[in-house]
Order: sequence, then structure tokens, then C-alpha cells
Amino acid sequence: MNETNNIERAKAWIEHADAILITASNGLSISEGYHIFANNNDFKEKFKLFNEQLGIQNIVQGLFYNYPSEGMRILFYQTLIKYMITDYSGSSVFYNLKKIIGNKDYFILTSNGDTHFQINKFDKDKIFEIEGNFYNGLYRDFKSIEKQQLLFKQFLETYRN
Repeated sequence: MNETNNIERAKAWIEHADAILITASNGLSISEGYHIFANNNDFKEKFKLFNEQLGIQNIVQGLFYNYPSEGMRILFYQTLIKYMITDYSGSSVFYNLKKIIGNKDYFILTSNGDTHFQINKFDKDKIFEIEGNFYNGLYRDFKSIEKQQLLFKQFLETYRN
């Protein structure tokens, strides 16, 4: 089957669906130019202090690094939030996704911690960040994850058939 047929089939499925469950992981971030596993120029520029002083090679390593102080851990998260959230202004990737969804009900299950769905104006009550987000890592507040999990269960119950 060729690519055109696959696209047409996907289009038909979406048109006939009662709702859409969107799953997103690192590939979505990479399509926007954010690669949390890469030791690329962006990382070396934005996280220079952590790369040079601590030898941290990428964002994921920085998230799980055993920092010499709580202050250094907080500084890493602040740098990360600035890079991936505060300085982020949206992307065509999300615009196109919204266009595909149209008026369908939807729910998003994502392991991305960058809050890009929220920034791109997807309904925050239709998002389950299964690993939390970068704010949760900084402030260690996991109550929002429990709420998201409950909303996801409600979505599944509504559309289980």
C-alpha cells in the first residue's frame, strides 16, 4: 500500500471517529527542533554551564543528574524551563495537529514535559502528562498528575466502545 492510500485511510478514520486519543513522545519535540537526548549546538549553548562544569551531555542526563547542591539542581530546571517553555512561542506542528482534530473530542497522553500542548492552546483538562512536566520536577508537585490521570480515565470510560 502506498503512502497516499495510508493518508486517505487515516483521514477516513479521523472523519468517522467519535473522539481522538493523541499520544505524543519525544518525536513530537524533535519535529519542533527540541531534542532532549542530543548533545547538539542548542544544548551546548543553552546549558553551557552544566556541560562544562558537570559534564552533562544532554537534557535527559541533566534531569536525572545527582547535583552537588539543591541550588544547582534548581538552576538546571530554571534553565530548562526558560529554554523549552518561557522562550517557546508555539509551532506549526501543533497548528496542523489542531487542524486534523477539527471539532472532534480528544484527549492527549504524552510523556513530553515541555507543556507545549498547553502553550499551543490545547485544553489543559484534556492532557495527561504521564511523567509530569518540567514544572513538576522543579516544584515536586504531583497533584496535577493525579488530576490528569482521573480525566484520562473519564475519557476512556466515555469512549470505551
